[in-house]
Amino acid sequence: MTRLPGGNEGGVIVLSNFISNRQCSIVWPFFDPFDTHWLRPDILAFQRLADHCHAKRLMNRGSVLTWFEHEAEADASRNLQPCPPTLRLGLEEDEEERPGLPFTYRKPLICHDGTQPRIEWQGRPLAFADMTVALIAHYEMKPRMIDFAIDHERELYKFGRILATGTTGHEVLAATGRKMEKKMVRYHSGPKGGDIEIATAILYDQCHVVIFFVDPLNPHPHIEDVRVVFQSCMFKDQVVMITNEMHAREFMSRVVRGKEALTLYS
Repeated sequence: MTRLPGGNEGGVIVLSNFISNRQCSIVWPFFDPFDTHWLRPDILAFQRLADHCHAKRLMNRGSVLTWFEHEAEADASRNLQPCPPTLRLGLEEDEEERPGLPFTYRKPLICHDGTQPRIEWQGRPLAFADMTVALIAHYEMKPRMIDFAIDHERELYKFGRILATGTTGHEVLAATGRKMEKKMVRYHSGPKGGDIEIATAILYDQCHVVIFFVDPLNPHPHIEDVRVVFQSCMFKDQVVMITNEMHAREFMSRVVRGKEALTLYS
């Protein structure tokens, strides 16, 4: 048995990561049909990825009992995985993989009288060489992301690692110098789980700056996955979230250019 974090602490996102990486083939999501919690972005993204990756999704008691009677014996050897599962966050080949699930999330303190105490924000300087930046762009925004990467290649290269969803990473590498390839970690494309993989990296403190060029004018079939990225950033205080080109360019010119470190607050 492996216990994931609670649903309000990113557990559903981590489970979605396992599904997108084919580490989980059968799920039993039992939801209260009279509660709207099952319409949360992380749960909708989890269900969409389960169907995309052909995972069996047994959503009520009758489905589970029928599965036990007719399919469980055959499925007992289906896609066997080690336990506890290994959480893959796109680490380099010479880096040690992180076994288990060392997830921590600091909840705000509540006084006995029901009021929330004053929080003293503390800054922690972190060198860009020790930080990871993620690049994500909707389809219509990919040309802008490429132009941004070309204009700020020197600043991006300061980061220790660059995460990107599949197509965005491929096009950025094709447009920039070859040295960027040494730092780039390409995940799946967004609709195939890449957004979820980056969201998981955020939850595990493996991503510090997210640059997401969002297209505000066109609908996206995997919009829940996009919202999960935002949700992960809301879980973690020490993440800088940038969602448009102007902000991204100002961040590079004012915060990254000419400096060696960034102060993150929590």
